[in-house]
Amino acid sequence: MLFILVLIAIQIPAVQDFARGKTVTYLEKKIQTRVEIGKLSIDFPKRIVLENIYFEDQAKDTLLAGKKIRVDIALLKLLNHTVELNYLELDGIRANIYRKGKDTVFNYQYIADAFAGDQKAKPTKASTPMTFHLDKIVLNQITTT
Repeated sequence: MLFILVLIAIQIPAVQDFARGKTVTYLEKKIQTRVEIGKLSIDFPKRIVLENIYFEDQAKDTLLAGKKIRVDIALLKLLNHTVELNYLELDGIRANIYRKGKDTVFNYQYIADAFAGDQKAKPTKASTPMTFHLDKIVLNQITTT
């Protein structure tokens, strides 16, 4: 019953706006740069849409900005260590990806590092690796620099 209530509640715009705010706060705290998401839509259990997005890099420059990112993901499969992206659409996105020298990292590396966790810590138990599956990617009006 609780699960059904959550499914219904997540469809309410006020709940989605609350989730958007929590997501922005979490990301800003995790990656230590400015993040904006104008709108978050969740059609549980499959589709997530982010609109009017902005991610800043550590030099306070635009890393990623644009109109819409739409993902059709099997959310329940995440519980089984499977990331199944059936559809990924980027619409009106501008990405500013670079590195300052040949032997330097790209300007988005800080995001990967933030989510990598402590690489020196000993694993406490054996974990199941994640399996990734990507079916379709649609790119509309994409600009990179």
